[in-house]
Amino acid sequence: KDGSSPLELQFCEYLNISVCPASQSDSFNVIVYNPLPQTYPKVVGFPVTGKRFSVYNDQGALISSDVIPSSTADFNTLYIPIPMGIPPLGFRTYFIRPSSSAHLSRYAKIYRHDKGGSDFTVKNGVVALTFDGTTGRLKIMSNLVSGIVTSVDQQFLWWKPICNKGIQSSGAYIMSPALSYPYPINDGNTASVTIVEGNEVIEVRQIFENWVTQTIRLYKSYKWPMAEFEFTIGPIPISDSIGKEVVSRFTTNLTTNHVWYTDANGREMQKRVKNYRPTWSLDVTEPVAGNYYPVDSRIYIKDEAKQVQFTVLTDRAQGGTSLNDGEVELMVGEMRRGGADGSSTSFL
Repeated sequence: KDGSSPLELQFCEYLNISVCPASQSDSFNVIVYNPLPQTYPKVVGFPVTGKRFSVYNDQGALISSDVIPSSTADFNTLYIPIPMGIPPLGFRTYFIRPSSSAHLSRYAKIYRHDKGGSDFTVKNGVVALTFDGTTGRLKIMSNLVSGIVTSVDQQFLWWKPICNKGIQSSGAYIMSPALSYPYPINDGNTASVTIVEGNEVIEVRQIFENWVTQTIRLYKSYKWPMAEFEFTIGPIPISDSIGKEVVSRFTTNLTTNHVWYTDANGREMQKRVKNYRPTWSLDVTEPVAGNYYPVDSRIYIKDEAKQVQFTVLTDRAQGGTSLNDGEVELMVGEMRRGGADGSSTSFL
């Protein structure tokens, strides 16, 4: 309008850690941009301080949305589904306003699941996730469209690093485990579980320890078989003077013949075979670290007989491997005492 001040745009550069100062007010506008050359359906979330909002699209129509309470901080998350997708190299605009009427975001329902109970399942019409009632861990992942049912046990473990001067120790760029097996986070690797359900989002929140938590999330508007895993690791305890290299491990019932695939700098996929190099005869002196490879964006295993593939897409570069048949393992956090480079470093 004439005489109005120009629109001030602010980027939410730290949205992946739930920090966006622009969304902390009662009213704000959101422009969601798609840099891809294809339409991209998405659910976007913003940290907010209120519980009641009305969300309108650029046509002025009220749209469905959720307000999900945070499990660890004094804020909520407002989720806005974009089922029609964002056009290629285009954007969508949304207007968020406070509301006390019936036309508002749904404040999610919260359920607590007691350990030792029966198994439970959450689903969104495309994927069903079944959790073990005793351990609280993911147990089965089902594709409701294709009918494929896969056993998937996801848990956190930690490797004990070598931290002795004079020998090859773990450091910022070196993995050197002291043993051939990792330790569980706690006895039985069990987690307490809370289920949070809104109109558009379902969350299963797991607490393994106060320094290992995870939220497994399903979006009801998504039409492809995937689940989102968001973990928080740290501060990693080292009061016992033992360093810890924490991993997330997915154990499936797929027969993979010790073969897995990782991306090459986010580009083509590279075939990996346990204890093998294609161009020379490998003398296996590092059975664990020698099978870890860079994972910039994705890692997958495949059962050729069943024609079933299990893929993990990462949002940051990590180290990954498949030490046992049907497994995918990713390094998610490290803390050492006096490593090869004299460091005491944590990557979260």
